[in-house]
Order: sequence, then C-alpha cells, then structure tokens
Amino acid sequence: MPAHRGFRAERGCRARWSCRFLDVCILVPSPLKFTSATYAHRPRRYFALHECKNRPIFHDALRDSSLLLPCRNRPGICCHRKNVWYASCITIAGNQGRLPQHPQEETGAMRLGIISDAHGNAQALERCLAHLRRQRAERVLFLGDAVGYLPDAARCAALLDQAGALCLQGNHEAMLTGDLPISEEAEEVIGLRRFIDGLSNAWLDTVRRTGSKVVLDVAGRRLVLVHGSPASPFVGRVHAPEDIGDLSGQPDLADADAILMGHTHRPFIFREHGRLLLNPGSCGLPRDQGDLPSMALLDLETMEASVHRLRLATPCDRAGVHPRVKACLERRCDAPYGEILSREEP
Repeated sequence: MPAHRGFRAERGCRARWSCRFLDVCILVPSPLKFTSATYAHRPRRYFALHECKNRPIFHDALRDSSLLLPCRNRPGICCHRKNVWYASCITIAGNQGRLPQHPQEETGAMRLGIISDAHGNAQALERCLAHLRRQRAERVLFLGDAVGYLPDAARCAALLDQAGALCLQGNHEAMLTGDLPISEEAEEVIGLRRFIDGLSNAWLDTVRRTGSKVVLDVAGRRLVLVHGSPASPFVGRVHAPEDIGDLSGQPDLADADAILMGHTHRPFIFREHGRLLLNPGSCGLPRDQGDLPSMALLDLETMEASVHRLRLATPCDRAGVHPRVKACLERRCDAPYGEILSREEP
C-alpha cells in the first residue's frame, strides 16, 4: 500500500494477502472519530469504524464494499499521526478469504461457535446462538445454507447478522444467486422461491462475496472453512477422513490446523495427521435426529472441539413445507452424535 496523503505503509500483519483487491474492515485500538482517506488513486471514501478490543473482527465492517485497497501481495498498517488503523480482510477474490492477525494480538484462548445449515429454521438457529453465547463463544462461524426447506430464511439472515457471524455461501444461497442451477423438481422440495420473502439482497451479496471456502489465520491457528468439501466447496460431502482427499497440492490447506465443513447435516469430529476435521451438523434440519439441532464449539488454544445438541420446547414452523422435509424433522436414531443437553432449551 503506497504512502499517500499523510499515510505510510509498513509491514506488520502476520498473514499474507494473496490478491489485489479485497473487502476490508478497520480495527482501531479505541473508538476514534475519523473522516476519510484516499488510497492509491482510489476516490475518497467514508467508512465505518469498529473497535477491535484486541481481537480480530470476522464480520466485514464495509457491507457495500465501497473501499478497495490495492495491497500488492503484502500486508499493511496505515498510520496517521499517532493513531494506527489495521486493515484486515475476510473476503477476497476467488472465494478465499484471509484474516490477518493484529501484529500484537495475544494468542491466548479463543472459543469459536460453529454452526451450519439453518435452512430457514429461525427458531432453532436462535436457540443455538443463545447456547453459544452461554458457552462464551467469542465469535460465530456459519458454514452456509441459511435458506431453503423451511419458511424463515429472512429471520435466519437477520439473526446471523445480529450475532456478527462470518457467513459462507452454501449451495442453497448459490442457487438463489444463480451460481448453481436448480431443477423444478428440486425447487418443489427445497422451496427457495417460496421461502425468501423479506430476505435481503444485501445479505445474499455479502455471502456471495465471502464465498464457499475461506481460510482464516487467527490466534496462531490456520482454519479452513468450507461449506461442502475442500475439493468441491459447494456440493462435496465428507463423511470420513478419507473423503477429504489429497491436500498436498494445496498449500493453504495442507498446513491447516482444522478444516470445518457443513452440508451433510450430520456432525462429526475426526483427527487425521494432527489435523482437526469438524462438521457441526445442522442447526436447522439435522438428518440423524430431526428434533436435535446441532452446533460445535472449538477452543483455539487447545484445539479441543465438542458437538452440542439441543432439545427444543416447541417444533419449528412447518407451514408450506414439503412432506419429505417434514419427514426429516421427524427422523429418529438410536445414538445421535454429540452431547445432548439434559433439559429443554427455553
């Protein structure tokens, strides 16, 4: 980032930025007022300011992507007088995001809440997010598919926004945005068009720009987030470690500490070659036992993970839902995966 109008560029962020243009959020040591800046032949832009509290911000502060920085494959710290702003990204071209760490960020414990596949079940998603807050999850990662099957996609998107979740694009969002085809037969079951009333185009645009695969470097760990599988981010299915395939030709994945996946609606935790493989299951439409919404917690200090299942006091809204989806919600199994809470969630 070239020096410009009183700003200077310095090396400092630990993670490398791997493409020219990226969405940014601005991290500051304390809430400060500030007007605008001009970067490298870009027009002057006004943008929001977020307090960092010595933590990386997962959610993009600039929803309209109005500020683009030419980073030239190197990290930057923009310094102005005595105030320092750290530019960090979660969304870059090619559906791969990178979150640089604050260069002085402590690398102590951070608890992540991981959820996926809400599929319009706002009631279950709300309870899962509340449980993650009670478990002191500091950040929420959503691995895609907030829409489809059940009626309340707009409410799901709003809840994820309120939680400040980093949201991947699932295959169902990709169908809505035209990135994946959908047949009329599939639409009859999924109900994408039936259940999108009130869903924000801005939210869809945000998850589309985030993409279906994101690489995060945070708290000294490298995490790969993917909706499906590393080889097929939208529709790949991983049920066992051997389904991951060979990652040796993908440096960003080969040295990952954890790969977090969704899409199958079935939770698991595996360890393979020192790497954590985790699927939180579905918080909206579990396919092992339909009345037990599923999510996961991950401690980045110990890399210990756990899957939690909730018992809900009342069933979700099923108005207009296809019979096959209702049957999935009624499904039962002898030994559901994960820790089942002994009490009903309010």
